[in-house]
Amino acid sequence: MKYTIQNKFLSVTVSDRGAELQSLRRTSDGTEYLWQGDAAYWDERAPVLFPICGRLTEGRYTYGGKSYEMGLHGFVRGTCFSLEEQTDTSLTLVFTQQEAFAASYPFSYTFRVRYELTGSTLRQSFLITNTGDGTLPFSYGAHPGFRVPLHEGEAFSDYHIAFGAGIVPQQVEISPTGFPTGASTPFALTDGVFALSHEAFDGAGIFLADMGDTVTLTSRKHGGGVRLCYTGMTHLGFWKPDHTDAPFVCIEPWHGLPSRMGVVDDFATKAYMCQLPAGASHEAHIDITVL
Repeated sequence: MKYTIQNKFLSVTVSDRGAELQSLRRTSDGTEYLWQGDAAYWDERAPVLFPICGRLTEGRYTYGGKSYEMGLHGFVRGTCFSLEEQTDTSLTLVFTQQEAFAASYPFSYTFRVRYELTGSTLRQSFLITNTGDGTLPFSYGAHPGFRVPLHEGEAFSDYHIAFGAGIVPQQVEISPTGFPTGASTPFALTDGVFALSHEAFDGAGIFLADMGDTVTLTSRKHGGGVRLCYTGMTHLGFWKPDHTDAPFVCIEPWHGLPSRMGVVDDFATKAYMCQLPAGASHEAHIDITVL
């Protein structure tokens, strides 16, 4: 099922499957900012990641002396959420632990994803509550794809991603199979911007630390685009299918990283995971502003 919220600036559609954003459209001229999915490149649009971001070594992890299996980015992106609340300009979807996933993630929790419109900004909020008796280990993040270019007569290379003043991101080295190696290097920017090119993505994706809390995707020709402001995130990813001319780029605020290369992680000690005490809640936001 799909739900729509809107105001005089934006119209937003969200699916109950994975609480995934399906459309981010400017009402004045109908411009669609979100990648609309195409199996020739990538058939998703903006999956929500939980309870991991990225891959696990050997597709598994350990916890409390036991071994568990889990696939890429966790399991909520392929499961249906329930509608908890909807108004003209806001929407809250909720997912609770289900028996079907207990074999891979034996914890009790409630995971809410909320969308709310204010002017030309869509706020996506994540609220995780530990409903169990022990610590809840988890990571989470967003994986939205944005259309590049947005307008006829533009090219992918007409766009760039600008960082905040004084930000010097560190690029996490990722192996060809998608795992951090433990090394990092300064991410090369020119006057604070990352100029887009298809060739820049011919690898395992770009993952950054020390990236600040705001990035802006814009066109040098028209100036339009989107600005993302995020709270509580440890890393930022940029991704598109490698060795293709895919007309989009994903901008991915994450609280977490894939497993270390060659290491089967214990969730009690895995780097950049939240360790939420019993009864506690954790909340974070991503604001997407249409320019």
